[in-house]
Amino acid sequence: MILIALLALGQVPPKATPKAPPTPKPTVVVPKPAPTVITQEPAPWEPSLLWRTSIKRGEGTATIGKDGAYVTGATMVHRFNKEGRTDWSTEIGATQSELTLDAKRVYVGSERGTVYALDRQSGAVAWKTTLGGSVRMSPAVIGQQVIFESSDNGVYGVDLATGSQKWKFIRPDGALGYSAPVAGPEGSVFVCGESVVYRLSAETGQELWRSSVGGKSLGTVSYANGRVYVAGDGAGVIALDAETGERRWRFKVENDKTGPDWFGSPLVVGSTLYVSTYRRNVYALETATGKVRWSTKILGPALSRPALDEKREVLYLSSGTYRDNPTLTALNAKTGAQVWDYKLGYTAAAPALSGGRLYLASTNGYFYAFSIQ
Repeated sequence: MILIALLALGQVPPKATPKAPPTPKPTVVVPKPAPTVITQEPAPWEPSLLWRTSIKRGEGTATIGKDGAYVTGATMVHRFNKEGRTDWSTEIGATQSELTLDAKRVYVGSERGTVYALDRQSGAVAWKTTLGGSVRMSPAVIGQQVIFESSDNGVYGVDLATGSQKWKFIRPDGALGYSAPVAGPEGSVFVCGESVVYRLSAETGQELWRSSVGGKSLGTVSYANGRVYVAGDGAGVIALDAETGERRWRFKVENDKTGPDWFGSPLVVGSTLYVSTYRRNVYALETATGKVRWSTKILGPALSRPALDEKREVLYLSSGTYRDNPTLTALNAKTGAQVWDYKLGYTAAAPALSGGRLYLASTNGYFYAFSIQ
């Protein structure tokens, strides 16, 4: 373990350009070639950059706890405090992984297949275990097991206390390693292969049911209201009964010239499912029927899960670059109307919201914290 302080406080980049409301906008003056950006107080609905700090390359979504913000970058796991200062950094080797917290530990994987339990307070390695393939998504802590999915088609149950492997389930349809396990009812866990959703016992790995949904490259499921919602490349968005795996509805968009769109991981809040796509579309669907409530188009391809600020009714999305467009977008969650766009580097991670802040890692080498109050 190597502890490294990687703090690099940044300056406010050019302000976001809101579309609404039509109130006077603040003026941003960028002297040339002076590096300082002078800005007025941001107008309502605009993000205000609190800090940015270097993490070399951030591809995983941050996890926010009361004690700080946890995120991976390049070969490290970091914990940052509210001011953006490094509490600790731990070397785990090349990683794109997202991570999971419990009361005492951080659970995370690496590209070489080694998974770690780190102490939340110090970053010290409590245990590590090597699995059969790369681990790129966050694990699920269920009972006394921590469940990892791996690019070797395996799903692994690992003892929470010791790191010893308890069981392994092989997905016969294959897996690309971009779908995180999700806790289900009665000690079960939902996992995806390329085209099949599985419900397993978290304690034993026994298969409880499987449901073929077609398509490929399924993303992380959402479990809510007794249903499992999943989306992917060619599959559209599918709702399954959580107890039986039976399909309840499917939403799919196809173009005669380009074929089906690739849907990212859905977010379910109440009776609405939010999902974005590679072709830059965003949809709000009724969870009961799959009916479209609204749809809109953003400036870049977006396959990461959106984040919802329920208090302000604002939906946040991060996206890849498209013609050098902004890659952080805020939409009105009720109508889909654009609120603002903010230009960052390429973002593969999803936004994380906590305490009136939005956290986002970017592959341009920085981890950002914005005030959205």
